[in-house]
Amino acid sequence: MSNLLNPDVSVIVPCYNGEDYISETIQSVLDQSYESLELIIVDDGSLDRTGDVVAQCSDARLRYFRTKNCGVSHARNFGIGMARGEFIAFLDADDLFMPENLSVKIGFLREHLDMDLVHAPEIIFDGNTGAHQRVSSGLGGTVLSELLLLDTTVIHSPSSVLVRRKLLAATGLFDERLSVSADWDMWVRMALVTPFGFLGSPYTKYRLHQNQMHSNIGQMEKDMSTSFDKLQTLGVWRNKKALRRSKAKLFLTLCLCYIKDDTRFLRSLHFLLRSLINTPSVLFVYLRKRF
Repeated sequence: MSNLLNPDVSVIVPCYNGEDYISETIQSVLDQSYESLELIIVDDGSLDRTGDVVAQCSDARLRYFRTKNCGVSHARNFGIGMARGEFIAFLDADDLFMPENLSVKIGFLREHLDMDLVHAPEIIFDGNTGAHQRVSSGLGGTVLSELLLLDTTVIHSPSSVLVRRKLLAATGLFDERLSVSADWDMWVRMALVTPFGFLGSPYTKYRLHQNQMHSNIGQMEKDMSTSFDKLQTLGVWRNKKALRRSKAKLFLTLCLCYIKDDTRFLRSLHFLLRSLINTPSVLFVYLRKRF
């Protein structure tokens, strides 16, 4: 039996109105082949029966905290503050761990002392039917350049990530000002400190369902502006040319998001022009890959 006071790994699950999925998520953690764990559920002010569902679990490894509604970044940070493990794993309240997830990832980091983060592909499945739709991709090694060009294939979601706790001491916590870009912002800061380990097989399942929080393009625009300003002060970009290239990719991304809204054509055109002004080749690279 694992040491309840000194678990090797803390699994942090932020949850808001998760009564439909949280029981299955909890069970996927408690069913891990790696037993020296604690499961920290941070209820971000849920308005449904999330607390009642969690209370039905009597496993001593589960710790439940309820906070006022401050957003997912605050909930994750609260969980990190409560964590006792040497390793930290993140899991969204509607996703699932496969039984060997923690064992394989902890084993990897213990064998690769030069790395403080490991992740893997995820099985993306239909939350209604359970059918597997596809397996996500991912990248390992030195991935800062890809992240700064907003390559969404680097890490699929936080649920696939396990880190050494000491890494968070070096990078700082999730930026609570951010919602849409909070994960990307964190991965960039982590990539400044450590290469990323990447496993070839999936060990987590990512649920698709209609109640998922979808990105708000206006919020994304605001968040990314905040992130870019902050990261620029940290000297993330090696020169002005690299910064312009990143901005060009961001503006192109915003252009493509806004163009899907028939009422925001001028906003889309605005960002297309800004992308071209910063680095025209970013658009040409996108078109070549697309067509």
